[in-house]
Amino acid sequence: MPAYRQEEVRDLYRACHPDWPELPDRHFFAYPTVLVLSKAGVAGYASYSMNVSDRGDLSIMLQDSGVAEWARGQGLARELLRHRIEIGRSVGAKCAVGMTQPDNAAMLHLLRTEGFDEIRSIPSAYPDGRDGVLFIKGL
Repeated sequence: MPAYRQEEVRDLYRACHPDWPELPDRHFFAYPTVLVLSKAGVAGYASYSMNVSDRGDLSIMLQDSGVAEWARGQGLARELLRHRIEIGRSVGAKCAVGMTQPDNAAMLHLLRTEGFDEIRSIPSAYPDGRDGVLFIKGL
């Protein structure tokens, strides 16, 4: 990812997650990241990783995502989620796993309406000590 795009993603990360800690530069290169670009800049981003279970099953792990305030309300978060699910399917993943904070109503709604099942709460799952809610969807 070119450095100027990295800074745009970093700025969007800060805007979408103002209470989260600052991340080192390597974070934005650690996971494959899908960018949605427009003439106005980065409209949204979504990262993911792949994991192999002890049984040998491949899963796609939905990492961080964000949509610029000016691009919200157009279904971009849903498209980014669906795109990552298709990436998982294309490489043979058996499931998609995601987590969000219990007060993130928009993401909770998105995951539920996209067929994810709520698995359990995870205490202090985020760097700032907030709890997380774990979701899974069979692919």
